[in-house]
Amino acid sequence: MKKKSTFSLDSITSILLVLGIIILINLLSIGYFSRLDLTEGKIYTLSDASRKVVGELKDRLTIKAFFSENLPDPYSSTARYLKDQLDEYKTYSHYSLNFFKQS
Repeated sequence: MKKKSTFSLDSITSILLVLGIIILINLLSIGYFSRLDLTEGKIYTLSDASRKVVGELKDRLTIKAFFSENLPDPYSSTARYLKDQLDEYKTYSHYSLNFFKQS
């Protein structure tokens, strides 16, 4: 009986330790943003100059982006690409840049 309760206690302790580590990693990573671009020419990465400019915004900047629904290929992926780029600009601007996607 004693071995079974020790095993259960060890299992619960291990699970709580792993959950605690995961929560700690999530809390530490809140302020850290990173994106890995493996494309040739880094076509999905903002340039250093772009990151610097949006990082130094003094006022709020709002962008309205208008998209048509159900566009044929290859235009249908453009909306997603633009949203991803604007998300990255927003992050590097420390949330001074906001955007709205309208259809």
